[in-house]
Amino acid sequence: MQDETEQSLEELQRDQHALQELIEGRGWEVLMNIAEGQKRNRTNRVMLTTVNADYTVEAEQFEKGEVSGITLFQTMPDVALEGLEEDIKVAQAKIVMDEEEFENESGNERGAP
Repeated sequence: MQDETEQSLEELQRDQHALQELIEGRGWEVLMNIAEGQKRNRTNRVMLTTVNADYTVEAEQFEKGEVSGITLFQTMPDVALEGLEEDIKVAQAKIVMDEEEFENESGNERGAP
């Protein structure tokens, strides 16, 4: 059981490291600038364009949805990192508990008559 938990912990730590590298890289900064520009363009269009025959309520709602999607995309790595940090803490605690349980069981076997 502990081997599975340790493997899971290692995988979580690899994922965490990969996300951190992604966020800290120049490519991420470029991508976020592009996303911010796309979001700004859509927000401006929604704010500055009146609903008419060419720009319908549905089109406006679609662009609002795109803005929400871009915002979600921009926050996903941070949210994922928070989740990974919690999962890592849980896995580490489980390893410690398993080790303590093993030590307790080993100690009981040695002390048994």
